[in-house]
Amino acid sequence: MATDLPLGQVVDLTIAFEDVSGNPAIAPGSVVWVSGTPATATIAGGTPDTTAIVTALAEGDTEITATSGGISATFDITVIAGIATQATISAGTPHAPA
Repeated sequence: MATDLPLGQVVDLTIAFEDVSGNPAIAPGSVVWVSGTPATATIAGGTPDTTAIVTALAEGDTEITATSGGISATFDITVIAGIATQATISAGTPHAPA
């Protein structure tokens, strides 16, 4: 899985565990969340620990990993330039027509 995350924004991630039949299962232990590139995006565990919040800090790519009881899953994040929410217009220096 992967997602684009605008600079300065956050996204919630949730890890789900399954048994051998693909049915929902309880995590085999505490979930540890890690960002492969913390300078690009940080990760903070939530409550319950099967959820976490990613914060985009700098443009680039990172892989988020969640691990519990030796079972891991990864999620790729690409931090992109922020999306414009406003615009301004300014005047240049006056000059003669070309």
